Amino acid sequence: MYRRIHQAAVALFRKQGYEATTVEQIAERADVAKGTVFNYFPSKESLLHALASDVHVRLLDELGTFESWSGTCREQVVRLLLTLARLAQEDRVVFRLVLNQNLRDFWRDAQQDPLSHHVKSSVRSALTAGRARGELDPSLRLEAAARLIEAAFFTTMLDWLNGGIAERAFRREVAGQLEIVFGGLAKRA
Repeated sequence: MYRRIHQAAVALFRKQGYEATTVEQIAERADVAKGTVFNYFPSKESLLHALASDVHVRLLDELGTFESWSGTCREQVVRLLLTLARLAQEDRVVFRLVLNQNLRDFWRDAQQDPLSHHVKSSVRSALTAGRARGELDPSLRLEAAARLIEAAFFTTMLDWLNGGIAERAFRREVAGQLEIVFGGLAKRA
């Protein structure tokens, strides 16, 4: 039943958008009563959190848990964010919905969905491990560095979602942004 309602909602979101889709339409498409929808999803918004959870599962299927990752800090972060970018390209509509919900949650200071939490904690874990291995400046403010990486990724994604970056250039642009963050802006001696 959960999956049926979820699939009905996604199909309607794709067809007419999140805002234009009502719980009544979701129930009708899933061939259930409106109350049944609320038994599985307390609100229409909770369907967006379910979408983020689906992406999170796909990300874990591809990359495994952070503890299983190999490579340098830089390689780990690049692999994580380029995989996320590829998943976004595979389902642009879903990613737009997930990102919009993520932004709404951010401004309301709501609890993060599992995908956002995983990405943020993985970036921080990679930076922490990288610093411990001597790959990063020991004086690096890890939280500030993590926020810069996330900002570079999400602003690039927003630009892509809004048509400012061509489809074929999106992952290359993400990699370029990460190169700037990891490489720094200072002129090398």
